[in-house]
This record gives sequence, C-alpha cells and structure tokens, in this order.
Amino acid sequence: MAKEITAKMKAFAAEYVKNGYNGTEAYHVAYGQDNRQVCSTEAYRLLRDERIVREIEAVEGSFRVIGQLAGIDKKAIVGVLSKMMVATKKEKDGTEVPDNTARKDAITLFAKLTGDFKDKRELKISKKEELTDVDPTKLEEDELEKLEDALMNEL
Repeated sequence: MAKEITAKMKAFAAEYVKNGYNGTEAYHVAYGQDNRQVCSTEAYRLLRDERIVREIEAVEGSFRVIGQLAGIDKKAIVGVLSKMMVATKKEKDGTEVPDNTARKDAITLFAKLTGDFKDKRELKISKKEELTDVDPTKLEEDELEKLEDALMNEL
C-alpha cells in the first residue's frame, strides 16, 4: 500500500511551484531546514517521488485556474514579455540604454513558456582537446556573456 503524502510534502510541492521551481528553497521553506546542502539533497530526492510529482501537477493546475480567473493567460504573458524585450534603463548620466537583464529574462521566460528551454542541461566533454585554457573567473562581463552564449548555442 502506497504511503500517504504528508503535509510537509504538500507544502514542498506548493512552494516549489510558487518560487519558480527552486527545489532547495522549497525544501528550506517547507521543512525549516537551514543547511542548504541538506535542502538540495532532500529536494532532489523528493522530486523523484511520484507522490510529489502528482502534487506538483495538481498545484500547477490550481495556479493555472487562479491565473486565468485573474486574467493572466499566455497572451497576457507574451504581452508583458514583448514589453520586456524593448525595456530600457537610465544610466547615471541620464542616457537611456537597453535593459539587457530584462531582455534576457524575457527570452528565458518565453523559451520556458514555449517548452524550448530546459532549466538544466548536462554538458559532457568527451575529448580533452575540446578543453581550453579559459578561466571563467578571470573573464570580463562581456567575454563571460559571449562564452555563455556560445556554450548554450552548442547545446
């Protein structure tokens, strides 16, 4: 006989959906655990439990209903994302420049909405000659963004 889902497991599932699918944070909130390594390990374990998967699906469904009742649907979301794509911000000197953070977030959210993006991907280097001498901690911001874009394009 399958075990019943506990109140803490239900709280974990609800928090997981509510906080944008961050398992470590969801475990921290639901179980009151402060050790982030424990939170991460336990969240990983819980997310493989079929009871949790079903509860997450139920929570997602209830969030969809609430969102629709509030007028939030895919069309509304895409409208906001399109505004984010042209967002600007003011520099200290008063000039307006593209808000690249808002634009990047819009692209990421749109890709998630359409199913074109997975939060985590595994990168496996099979040949040592594919490795380079690049130390990401010593790169400038623009160099780091170019490297990130290049890696994501290869995936």
